[in-house]
Amino acid sequence: MKILKRIGIVLGILVFLWLVVSAFLPGTVVFSRSRVMPVSKETAFEKINVLQQWPKWMTWAKLDPNAVYTYSAEPAAGKGAWYTWKGNKDMGEGKMVITEVFGTDSIYMDLIFADYPPNPVAFKLFEKDKGTEVVWSMKMEFPFMMRIMGLFMEGMMGPDFEGGLEGIEKLALAEPAKAASTANYTVAESAEMMCLTMTDSCAVDQIGMKYGTIYGDIQKEMKAQKVDQAGAPFAVTIRFDENKGFYVFSAGIPVTAEVKKTKNPKITYGKYNAQKSLIYDYYGAYEKMQPTYEAMYNYLGENKMEPAGYSWEEYLTDPMTEKDTAKWQTRIYMPIK
Repeated sequence: MKILKRIGIVLGILVFLWLVVSAFLPGTVVFSRSRVMPVSKETAFEKINVLQQWPKWMTWAKLDPNAVYTYSAEPAAGKGAWYTWKGNKDMGEGKMVITEVFGTDSIYMDLIFADYPPNPVAFKLFEKDKGTEVVWSMKMEFPFMMRIMGLFMEGMMGPDFEGGLEGIEKLALAEPAKAASTANYTVAESAEMMCLTMTDSCAVDQIGMKYGTIYGDIQKEMKAQKVDQAGAPFAVTIRFDENKGFYVFSAGIPVTAEVKKTKNPKITYGKYNAQKSLIYDYYGAYEKMQPTYEAMYNYLGENKMEPAGYSWEEYLTDPMTEKDTAKWQTRIYMPIK
């Protein structure tokens, strides 16, 4: 009986210590790993965004070479795409779902192991002088009695994340992605619009500041003319000097009514007709759009499409309310014949 009593006391002390330690531990654990890869941002992004690529680079796939994978047919990549896996006892089974994608800057997912709650996963990509930095992170929630497990997750998952990032790099070097995916483009008529515009120029890294001033002046003119805004602000590219990083443009705001004569002489009223255009939704900072334009021009050439005027951008996200540049959505229009 004494030995049972002693065992009971020891177990009680261990439970007490477990509870005390758990009380001082967080219920949420976030861990991440990063790697700079000598590949383009688009190539690294494609290896993550296209879920059929995952078994080629993730370390977990090595746990069971005979695991069964099932992929969503529509969409096959991007937001809403998913895949499930079912493997041996070491690999288990689960599901991965892409919940959000912002350009080639970030991808958010839910990782679900069997019947457990989803674990949020994020990949963020940053352009570097010699390639791309990929940051892979995951957040896990632990109930009170299981919080102590959070102390071990970094050590348990870290090597798998490091191995996975290394796998992405090797695969990206072996299988570079195409410059642009045709699935991202649409050809449609742009909308007719009446608008107030102002023509100006600036260095590329000053675009955001310059736009803010111009749109503020146009809004003052709209108030003076008693007209309302009829759509998202936009800017037409008149000339871009890549070597000097210099940009000439006409920025404007659609309005609900005709303006006979503007009070501000720098602002003009005009009307844009509907025009057939190649359209692409870009996510990211304004000053980093040039590679997107290059990809769109390549697409025009490959598909024997002929440009028919100045390209222009529609700014669907207000940078004053959304501080994360990765979430800034810009719709690019390239008029074609």
